[in-house]
Order: sequence, then C-alpha cells, then structure tokens
Amino acid sequence: MRSIILDDLKHSPFSLVTFAYQSGLCSQGIPGWRSLITAHQHQQISSLDLVQKAVEANLLPTQLLTNQEYINAVDTGLYLYYSKQPEPKAVSSSRQVLDKTVPSCRVESQIFLKQ
Repeated sequence: MRSIILDDLKHSPFSLVTFAYQSGLCSQGIPGWRSLITAHQHQQISSLDLVQKAVEANLLPTQLLTNQEYINAVDTGLYLYYSKQPEPKAVSSSRQVLDKTVPSCRVESQIFLKQ
C-alpha cells in the first residue's frame, strides 16, 4: 500500500495529486479515487481547487495559489491519472451527468500525517 507523507506536499505538485487521489483532501470537500478523476474530467474540480484546498488546510504555502507553473504541474498530474484508469463501462443516462455535490469519500489507503 502506497502512502504520502504530508511534508512531501511542499516539494512536489505530483505528491499533492497523489495525496488528493488517496482521499487526503476529503475533509476539504475534494473526493478521492475515481471520483476525483471524474470530477476533474467534467470540470467540477480544477487543479487550482486542489491547491486552494491544500492551502486552506495549511498543507501548502499561500504563494502557490499564484504560481501558475505549480498549478499546471498539478493539472498534468491529474491527467496522468486518466491514463491509469480503465475505460468506464456503459452507464445508464441517469448516471452520465454528475451531481454537483461532492461524492462521499472512502478511505482505502493509509495516509500518514507528519506532525
């Protein structure tokens, strides 16, 4: 099982994406796992949203909110997760439109918070 040490977020936008993917920002309203990728694909969550929520949770410095290079790297990290995901099976039309609310978060990995 892979885990991210919170302190790594200060150094890598890809660590932020992995942390969010593993439901690390669930308490900030960012879904984890496939729900994160789906929400990003449907433009319900942006890379700036991830950075903003991490800043609000005191996980990243405020200066990163205006660092377009960092935000672009977070976006690239999210797109990399797309390529890891299998194509979804056909779903009924009622499930094709995502609800605007954030899906519930499931904790499926250990995330170690370095204090």
